[in-house]
Amino acid sequence: MIKAVFLDIDGTMVAIGEKQMRPSLVEAFDRLHAAGIKVFVASGRSRFIISNLRDYPFDGYITMNGGLATIGDRVICSVPIERQLSVELARRIEESGISSTVFCADGVGINHEDEISRMVFGLIHLPPFPLLDIVENARVRDVYEYTIFMDEATRMKYFADMADKLNWERWHPQFLDIMSPKASKGDAMCKIAEALGLGRDEIMAFGDGGNDLTMIQMAGIGVAMGNGNESLKTAADYITDSVDNDGVVTALEHFGLINR
Repeated sequence: MIKAVFLDIDGTMVAIGEKQMRPSLVEAFDRLHAAGIKVFVASGRSRFIISNLRDYPFDGYITMNGGLATIGDRVICSVPIERQLSVELARRIEESGISSTVFCADGVGINHEDEISRMVFGLIHLPPFPLLDIVENARVRDVYEYTIFMDEATRMKYFADMADKLNWERWHPQFLDIMSPKASKGDAMCKIAEALGLGRDEIMAFGDGGNDLTMIQMAGIGVAMGNGNESLKTAADYITDSVDNDGVVTALEHFGLINR
């Protein structure tokens, strides 16, 4: 029996280009809670830039692709990038001239904007980030995630030798998220489940992108959105409708977690 549901945001709960999750999801989550099922966010975003979920009272959050996970106000896991490695990555980003955001437990920043970063911010309705010296920031603060605005050819040109030292998660051709190799949404989800005394067969996960793969693989029921990528669909137990057609609600009804 499913007792907890974990959901990605962009492309899963909120369609790309939309500013808020739909009222139909709010109603579905209320029905899950009424049935005693907990509902968790599992996002690449930091809590500081989650502004599209209508302030819904979720039971907890996996943020920064598993770098930080909470139940209420309780921290369940915290996995920043190792300090020396973070400094080296930030230095290379600056030397390459690439735009990159930085996510810390107490704030966010960006080294500089470019055409790609402005396009992405507009696509998912993010406000401008404060400018930050990312190298100095890496020296003095724990960084949980960098989002670097570059295609795969650029990554190979500047960062190929760091491939095995970090966790690289791409969910868009023009940017990717970089975390500690010890951080993933799936690992954070399992740690939350363990803290709640739940087995994997009691959790369900929803996602659409590459950074959701570990979560889909580790959940008792892994659901890929109809708009998800093919590797995620291959790994999923069930492929639901697209985010544009309320795919989350469709799957919840399919598995009997809420009534049709």
